[in-house]
Amino acid sequence: MACDRCGTTRRPILFRGWVRLSSAIWWTRADRHAAYVCAPCGQKRTAGALLYSAALGWLAIPSWFSHGWKALATNWRALIAPPAEPEAWGALQASDFANGLPHLDSWNGAEFMDRFDDDTIWASPLGPLDEMQRRTVLAATALYETMGVSPVASEDELRIAYRERSKVLHPDVHADGTEQMIRLNQAWTILGNADMRAAYDWLREQRQPA
Repeated sequence: MACDRCGTTRRPILFRGWVRLSSAIWWTRADRHAAYVCAPCGQKRTAGALLYSAALGWLAIPSWFSHGWKALATNWRALIAPPAEPEAWGALQASDFANGLPHLDSWNGAEFMDRFDDDTIWASPLGPLDEMQRRTVLAATALYETMGVSPVASEDELRIAYRERSKVLHPDVHADGTEQMIRLNQAWTILGNADMRAAYDWLREQRQPA
């Protein structure tokens, strides 16, 4: 799973939630935001939420009695743990995520690989991949379509597309976005990795009708 902010797949991903508090006299508004991010990006978003709320969140009387302290506690909590009720913030259930993971049989991967001898496989872009990466690539389909980009898109174009699609499909803003978000993360996991993308492109060519 890739970081929602920087797109990296090289660091562990954490689910975190923040509150951006705005207020004026008697009016107070708390906007909740949540994302799957790496630790450095989580710290940056926490700092941003704390600064925003410090500047605009304590300008109303209700903030001093309730809302401000709740927002402050939520934002500090984001440094060490997810929100108290992560599913209410849009976190994916582990079972939903697991059910959306690719399986080798979903593309008849073993049968497809039987078309090639070992030397061909090891000489192809599949050769450098480990077993899990190979299974993931074999099970993947329609990745460019999922990302909404061209097969010749650059890494920067892929990263931008992933961020934009994440904002639209995140379960926190899209009621039916869980499965689509899983597919989007799978697409970025593969296409955001140069070796896995090369293997996927090679497989796309091999699967084309002769």
